Amino acid sequence: MIATAGEIVTSNGKPIDAFFFSTSGGATDEIMDIWGIKSPVYRGIFDIYEKNPEKKPWIFDLTTDEVSSMLADAGYDVGKVKSIEPLILTQSGRVYRARIKGDKKSVTVAGTKLRSIFGFSDTKFRVITADDTDTVTILADDSYSGLKLKDSYAITASGTVKLTESLDQYILITDGNLFNVPASVPGPGVFRFIGMGWGHGVGMSQSGANGMAQEGFDYRQIIEFYYNGAKADPW
Repeated sequence: MIATAGEIVTSNGKPIDAFFFSTSGGATDEIMDIWGIKSPVYRGIFDIYEKNPEKKPWIFDLTTDEVSSMLADAGYDVGKVKSIEPLILTQSGRVYRARIKGDKKSVTVAGTKLRSIFGFSDTKFRVITADDTDTVTILADDSYSGLKLKDSYAITASGTVKLTESLDQYILITDGNLFNVPASVPGPGVFRFIGMGWGHGVGMSQSGANGMAQEGFDYRQIIEFYYNGAKADPW
């Protein structure tokens, strides 16, 4: 017999929608930040158990002409695109709204709309151009400094690992989240989108839930971790 037969997920005695998605990319999001809905059940958390994500960190390279054409086809004809700048980020780093500057005009576009236009798996992405540098900003002795990735090393539990330039991007653990840094920058005339995650980011990460199960957590503990104040109750 299935262990969860005859049970539903509730909060304060009422059934919840139990939203879920594939991969968080390091953190889930408040439902207010994604859909503008108030609910204490869906809060943003550091997804510490998502150690083997179904969707690995991803990269898309699009030329200026491709970006300009795709935006125009979607109703955002700004001319030749000059820049794409995230304006508002959610708690987990997803793009809520971005400004697109072109040689005709500038527009603001929702992150979910950009995800649809460009075919991204998530709105948790950064935009890198030839003008950016391949450095990591680190905090040491209460001051920030840039660390070049080339010929550098990362300290791990098992020793040191050289950061080779053959990798597409590096994933860093920050305060309650993951952050990705490109191993190199694209050439002129190319927008490089580097991102993590797959889905809307609200509720339970399936990759994270699988990670919890692999570590011995039962379904009740998984529910309580991803849905604040919720539990499994008899139907």
